[in-house]
Amino acid sequence: MYLNAKPVQEGELAAKVNETLEGKKERIILIKADEDARYSAVMDTMDELRSAGIEDMGLITDPKNRQGLMGGGGN
Repeated sequence: MYLNAKPVQEGELAAKVNETLEGKKERIILIKADEDARYSAVMDTMDELRSAGIEDMGLITDPKNRQGLMGGGGN
């Protein structure tokens, strides 16, 4: 797991996030998980953040490469 591209040990996420957001007006977290991440791991992370007082979270997704699926039929 990483916070701002720096590795974070398991169990330290909430403290590191609060440290990073200290003094910030907006406390919004964006979570990006790669396609191999377990759904339960993402949910556990969100639960950990909620228990640390972080309520505003968003999920970042990368759209799948659709080349070849659209307009590639050679009609």
